[in-house]
Amino acid sequence: MTIDWGAWYTEVLDGLVASITAANVTWATDGDGNPWIVEGQRRSSGIGYPHAMLLEFTKRRDEAESKRRHELARIDASVAVFREGDPQRPEQNLRQALIDMANVESALYEDRSLGGVCDYLTIDESNAFSLENASGTTETVGDIQMTITKQADL
Repeated sequence: MTIDWGAWYTEVLDGLVASITAANVTWATDGDGNPWIVEGQRRSSGIGYPHAMLLEFTKRRDEAESKRRHELARIDASVAVFREGDPQRPEQNLRQALIDMANVESALYEDRSLGGVCDYLTIDESNAFSLENASGTTETVGDIQMTITKQADL
């Protein structure tokens, strides 16, 4: 029996996007009313704030826990929440990035199985910072790095 790796990856990605979408963040929406949750590293022009970007999705095999017909995979994933910084009150920018980051973390921990598609999710590291974008405005960023554990029966 051969595993459908495309479906295996997609169900994890869909579960991750659903959890992020459900976070207590009033996401900017596209023209169709869908929240700006970007799957990848390229933002389209006209994107609104706040929005999230899934920046990393890497699978690695857990050698110690895997067998010939049963693999335990660790997926390293990263999501970043972007918001326009406040130029009038820059001292609030870090605080807002922390709040956005915390709201996404809370949504991820609400259901650590991502709707039953994985074994569990753990947050490995979270970072809040601001940066200047290409147009010269400040963005706040809440970056969350996680490990998702999922089995694959081969």
